[in-house]
Parts: sequence; structure tokens; C-alpha cells
Amino acid sequence: MQLTVPSQGTRPSLSFGRGTVKPKQSFQRYHVLCVIILLGLCAALCGCVGATRLPVRATGPAGTTIQKKEIDLGFLQVGATHREEVANKLADIDTSYSNPRLFWGRWGESRWGYWWVVGYPCDNCGVGGDAKRIWHVQNVLVAFDEKGVVTSREPIGDDSLLWRALHSRMVEAPPPPLDLSQPVRVPLTSGSPAAILLTKEVMEFESSKEGQSNVAISALKVVRFTHGSSSDKKASPGVTCHALELSEKTAFGKKIKFCANAAQVGVLFQYLQQAAPPGMTWQ
Repeated sequence: MQLTVPSQGTRPSLSFGRGTVKPKQSFQRYHVLCVIILLGLCAALCGCVGATRLPVRATGPAGTTIQKKEIDLGFLQVGATHREEVANKLADIDTSYSNPRLFWGRWGESRWGYWWVVGYPCDNCGVGGDAKRIWHVQNVLVAFDEKGVVTSREPIGDDSLLWRALHSRMVEAPPPPLDLSQPVRVPLTSGSPAAILLTKEVMEFESSKEGQSNVAISALKVVRFTHGSSSDKKASPGVTCHALELSEKTAFGKKIKFCANAAQVGVLFQYLQQAAPPGMTWQ
């Protein structure tokens, strides 16, 4: 290979044996070579992956398939729409969280899927292999005044933003206090602890492991509520995962992780709003 140094006003060129290749031609050949190498690696590794647009599909909080038209939020009008209409028209996405000042809708939505081809050579490689859906969780918070009329509607597609918004709604329009004359049990779906018993004095974490005692701790020892990703959004977008960080270590650790149905998380929010220290962090 020989590099020819140009005179003023001309472009440099590369010489390969008898021929001379200009930089633009060299780049094009390099690009083609890269594509050939990638295709070869794909075949050599016996697998290819890609993405494809799919018909829109949605699932409600219980994981049941619902029609996208059932999630039309266009009818929501601040100062005009009443809670009864919201409950009827958005029943398929209702998390069942009981709060007269707030409606919490939640659903999973899929518009895209991914596919892979395993094994080479293979039959129908170009058709696409095994398609899997990519799911995203969507939320809507609808707040009401004392008469049940809509005061705000807030679509939220990112769960990392949901919990602060939910907490803010409870601060702006507090729900009725929880009746703690008897313990309120919040069942969990994450194994151990199996549930949280909410009382006036303490939060008691029920153990599901043989030989492990329940753990009771004052709500004043809760310093932070954090959100974690759900283990299976497709099966049940109504299940969310979180962690309670404590000021002291317990048999479950200093950071207790758990998953629960959205309605139960709402109850826990109400309890913490009543019993946790004012400086508790919500994330």
C-alpha cells in the first residue's frame, strides 16, 4: 500500500498494488466489510436478535387482557367529571385502591416485541423466530374534591415518578385515617415477610420461614420508602415492589424488601402518612 501525497487543491489517495482507492471509496468498502463480518459472526454464534412492531396489547392490574379503547382518558374533565363516571369507564384498569379522594389506574401496554433465531442453518430464519413482547407499565392518578368532582388527572408512565406523585396527592387531599382499632393486615407477594400487620403502636412483619419469629418495629423507625422493579409486569402490572429502610437492624435486615398488590401499597402509604416520622424520605 502506498499513500500518495497530493499537491495543493487535490485529495489524498491510497494505492493498493495497481489500483488507487479514494477515501470515500475506501470508507464504502470498509462499511461493506463490517456488514459481512457481523453477518458471519451472527451465523457463527448460532443466533440473531431483532425487534418488530406488534399489534397493541394491554393487560389490567390482575393480568387479564383488556382492549386499548377501554383506556381512553379523553372523557376526564377537571371540574366536570364525577367519580362514578371514572369508576365505570376505567373499571378495567382500577387497582381497587380504596380512597374517595383518588382513583389509581394501572395497566401494562405492549407495542413492540423482540425475536431471536437460534441455530444455523435453520428453517424460516428470515421470518423471525420466536416473538416476545416488550411491556411497559402505565398509570393514571385522578384526584377528586369533597364532592367527588375531578380536580386533576395525571398520566404517569414511569414508576420511578409514580410514588412521589401518589404521596403528593395524599398530602394535598388526605384520605380518611385508617381505622387501627384492629390490626390492618397487608398481604405481600414476595415470600418473606409474608405480610405486614399495621397497628397504632408498631408495624409487625410476619415471617413465612419456619423457626423465624415475627418482627415488630415502630413506624417512627422507618426512614425511607423506595421503589424497585416488579418481577413480572406482564403477568400482573398490579404488583409493585418496594423497600422500607429502617434506622436499626432487624431479623429481616435494615432494608426490608417486599412486593404487594397496588391496592395494598396504597394502604401502606396511608399508614406511613399517619404514623411515620415527618422527615421520612419518599423515593
